[in-house]
Amino acid sequence: MQRGENMILFSKVFDVKENLTKEAFVKLVIAWNNRSPFDENRIEGMEYHGESSIRFGNDRLWLQVEEYPEGATVAVRYEKQAIDGIIWDSDYILNLEERKLSIILERSFFADALKIDDKFSTPYFVAMLIDKGYLEPDIDLEIGRKVINVDDDLNRDILANIINNKLHHRLPIVFVSANVEGKVLINAEYLASMLKGVAHIFKTENPSFAHDFMRDYGLYIEQDGEIGIYFPDDNNENSCIPVLPESIMFKRAVSIVMDYTNSIIVEPKYTWQGVNNDILRSKFEKSVAERNSIETVQSEMSELCKLYELENDELRAKIEELMLQNEKLANENAMIRSRISVSNELPLLNMGTENEFFENEIKEHVLAAIDNFAKNYENTRKYDVLHDVVISNGYRKLLKTKAEETKVLMKNYDHMTATLKNKLESMGFTITGDGKHYKMIYFDDSRYIITFAKTPSDHRAGMNIAGEINKKIY
Repeated sequence: MQRGENMILFSKVFDVKENLTKEAFVKLVIAWNNRSPFDENRIEGMEYHGESSIRFGNDRLWLQVEEYPEGATVAVRYEKQAIDGIIWDSDYILNLEERKLSIILERSFFADALKIDDKFSTPYFVAMLIDKGYLEPDIDLEIGRKVINVDDDLNRDILANIINNKLHHRLPIVFVSANVEGKVLINAEYLASMLKGVAHIFKTENPSFAHDFMRDYGLYIEQDGEIGIYFPDDNNENSCIPVLPESIMFKRAVSIVMDYTNSIIVEPKYTWQGVNNDILRSKFEKSVAERNSIETVQSEMSELCKLYELENDELRAKIEELMLQNEKLANENAMIRSRISVSNELPLLNMGTENEFFENEIKEHVLAAIDNFAKNYENTRKYDVLHDVVISNGYRKLLKTKAEETKVLMKNYDHMTATLKNKLESMGFTITGDGKHYKMIYFDDSRYIITFAKTPSDHRAGMNIAGEINKKIY
């Protein structure tokens, strides 16, 4: 059946302990299936006995297990095609050598299947991993779904060392402050449940916590009911959620953390498509090796050999196409969610008619413009208001990151290689030859055309091309 577009609902790679073996992993996935409260989501009668490749179910509801290579990676896909046209995929990829487990929830839909549930939380399978004790701790913090009481001196020291960059954490930190009456304005326990496995929730009920924190550690922290979100890397600015109605604060905290989690690119080897591409490539290489081992071929078999070689060429081309499609999906899938989901909040700005070319592109352009403009007015009310808008909307500097990646990609350009062409196409460019020049069109939009020489004589040509791309696109 022809699918519609795809988008990722959840994507995360976890560090797992040695006790999560291949058998324990597959049995946990089967237990997840068996515990489904809905009969239409449950595949009956699954039994696993260590098979390297096995499939259960039917065309509309199935679960498949694949190993590659020799059991080093175990990939499981669960797929359901619902009666409303939506296709739900749940992928679990365990790399036993690197001790990492990826969980990717994806949905494909047709034109008439556009409704999205905006009360999405981390998957139940994450809770099963937590309950079984399979997840590696993050620094000194267990990965779970419990709120961490920061009024405890030990936990307060940990929080200070995180904010001061003395401890390097893998998950975002969400700090929930109390108001002047010592009241926490959101349900921190429910927030910890919603964000189980992807964030640590710290909470204080001390109205003077921020004052004491500054006195003891010399560090600023949110106060009077605000929520602070601290990311593990420098590419994302920490966020402060001001005091708003409870439902809006809660939803914004979940959205910021989930957007960050889903924005982290997952390597192909931790995806269902990537594992199957590797299996396909391995079969192809094996077939080539077997063919090359034949020293003589009977003359009457010559036509068969030609057909065999044609089949291998088509197989190689299919692998390349699948790899390219997989990389493109990483840039395209989640943007659909932002186009069709409906927010309960009153927006600061209304969307125009421009379509997004990658996830959060329009928001990043707007926030970048506001951020650059605000820098001209430091120590003024205008700066404080504009800077607050930038911080509160999760500005991630994606355009700057993409511009730097473009510079690296084009730095030593002297001709168009297959690798460079594939990378540019994955970024959204359609490339055609025009005499002595290449013409690139960004997402087939004639407003964004870049032309450059096929064989430039200037050693600075690559950086000049990157400059033109960045000026016109990013």
